[in-house]
Amino acid sequence: MFCGLQVPRLALILSNMKSIELLGSSVAVAWAFAWFVACSPGGGDKPPVFGGKGATIDQPAETPLGNAENEGEKLNDEGPCAKAAPPGDRLEIDDFEDADHKIFKVFEREGWWYTATDGTEGEHVFPEKGTFAPVPLPETEASRDNEYAAHLTASGQTDWGVVWGTTLKWTRKSVGCPFNAAGFSGFEFRAKGPATLWVNFATPDTTPRENGGKCSDNCWDSYGKLVRVKEGWNQYQIRWNQLQQEGWGTDTRFEVERVMNINFSAKTSSLPADVWIDDIHFLPLGGTPKASKPPPTAGAAQSSMVEPKGD
Repeated sequence: MFCGLQVPRLALILSNMKSIELLGSSVAVAWAFAWFVACSPGGGDKPPVFGGKGATIDQPAETPLGNAENEGEKLNDEGPCAKAAPPGDRLEIDDFEDADHKIFKVFEREGWWYTATDGTEGEHVFPEKGTFAPVPLPETEASRDNEYAAHLTASGQTDWGVVWGTTLKWTRKSVGCPFNAAGFSGFEFRAKGPATLWVNFATPDTTPRENGGKCSDNCWDSYGKLVRVKEGWNQYQIRWNQLQQEGWGTDTRFEVERVMNINFSAKTSSLPADVWIDDIHFLPLGGTPKASKPPPTAGAAQSSMVEPKGD
């Protein structure tokens, strides 16, 4: 209550106080010392922080300047996701036969399908954003065990294009961390085009902080491979050692232990796009998985194992 007083005025007040006169000058010295401790810079119960002149802990508008830019990275490097999750052990990702927008649910793994576009006015995309769902195969291609697939179409995008993809998380007790795909050698899917897709795998180092990653500049240059999908149903394989960045974004390593998304991207130069996707699996170490369901045969082109050549 007296911290705003200057030292000479305080001394004058103390000298005029009868109680001080009765007790002697030692009390005046004690009062002056108490004023110094309480009112000097750095005293009291609100120590300053590095947030600008006059900043204190209970002023939320001020933030520490030294480490603010690293806070997003700390969230990824500390806490329950600081270490890589246990490696996944189930090959199946999705065969779309349940006709929903989730990937195949297995122990401690989950993912949700989505659509994203550059938002060009007048664009077309299917499935539309927020409505991802598999569709029935044409009657000439369907069978008792193979009735649904993802049908992806887009046109009119003029900025960066369109992405169809799924999140990929290891989950335990409401905690979600990037998925560890180190127990697999790669990824495979069946598709029918024609279409040109950039199939890529987002990790924290290529994902912006606002999307749960660590990237702060030139993000989304995720490791991937160019796949030229042919007419008729064919099977396509991508090995982890075939992945590369496009080179326009943040330069980083591919962390197979921390995969956050699987994306099928069509760039503006590859539009319009009309492609069917089905039977998505991880590849086991040193082998090829057995198909979860037979490929369409009635009136459809025979499937064959094709490893597309990238640029």
